[in-house]
Amino acid sequence: MRRWRCVDRVCSTGLRLFCLAYVCLFAVAGVVLLRHRSTSFSPRTYFSAESSEWPTLDSFLSKSDRWSALQDGSKLDCSSLQDMLEVQSVAYGWTKAVYRAVLRGQAVAIKTVNMHGRDMMQCLGRGPHEAAQWQRPTSAECYRRAANKIIKEVAILIQLAPHHSFIQVLGACVPDASGPVIVMTELGEPLDTVQLLRLPWIKRLKLAKSIAEMLVRLAHSPLGSLAMNDLRRQQFVLVDDSLKLSDVDDVGMAEPHCSRDNECHIRSDNNTVIDGVSCVNRTCSGYNERLNIWRAGQHFIKQFLPIDVPPFLESRTRALMDAYERRSPSAGWDAKRILVATDNLLQLYHTQHNPPQTTHKYGSRKIPEEV
Repeated sequence: MRRWRCVDRVCSTGLRLFCLAYVCLFAVAGVVLLRHRSTSFSPRTYFSAESSEWPTLDSFLSKSDRWSALQDGSKLDCSSLQDMLEVQSVAYGWTKAVYRAVLRGQAVAIKTVNMHGRDMMQCLGRGPHEAAQWQRPTSAECYRRAANKIIKEVAILIQLAPHHSFIQVLGACVPDASGPVIVMTELGEPLDTVQLLRLPWIKRLKLAKSIAEMLVRLAHSPLGSLAMNDLRRQQFVLVDDSLKLSDVDDVGMAEPHCSRDNECHIRSDNNTVIDGVSCVNRTCSGYNERLNIWRAGQHFIKQFLPIDVPPFLESRTRALMDAYERRSPSAGWDAKRILVATDNLLQLYHTQHNPPQTTHKYGSRKIPEEV
């Protein structure tokens, strides 16, 4: 999801009527969105841009150890939507519309397809490159494509859980027939640039550690090495002062194929080669991990970590920044090495600001050096 537009107004009709409008829309159109039944699920091969199948979350919903619950221990599904209170629209993106609601006393985020978002409009052929009428998919097909991205995101988040660097999924509603796809997650606060720069340096360093932990998880996930194709500050939220990645619908689940090493170059936005990996067994081995590191550095870490660095940590911080920017001598650091270096910075900071108290022993008593 990209280019969030935040609004403050309260949805006067509430999300329940919003859902009802969807149902009516599909009913009038005579559309039935059938859910594809499958006994097994492979996100790596099942989801594709061309897929018109309606995937199922059944195999993931059954994994209760990865499916989060509300504070009262209850879990959310389609029947939970009727209990929503205080519904407010929060943001609109290219794929999703996000709402805030209160369910059973807890504030949660409600995500569904943005019917006027870029994905829907481009699919319907509405925009600067409008397609001929006979080339346009139906509204139901376009909705299914956008909804599949949301379902894919849920499946990936469940596979990455439990992990404190990723938003927790609290429930989902993928109806068998007409109706909107709804996802319920933890509610987070957007990460504002000004707010971020005003934080003390040690708090920013802790956020950098959360980023490093996320990079390690993406590189060694149950789905293999994942590539964040849209890794930017806007994809993160703060939940109880903890940084979490909330938007993974554009994740890549396979490393590039290759026949030689020069096909495994990592390029910047202006097409400059900034890194590269080896072609091993016709795959660019380690490509996704290196790409995530570089993007995290460009779009996140370098925006806040090098500012107001304590003098005694400047050289180590510079080495860490070199690792994110893929510059020698730290260019070869992987995500685990970056996490170790970040953790070392935290320990050195605390040692400098909280030195151990020196004591002298007198018999069986310990008397502080300064009284």
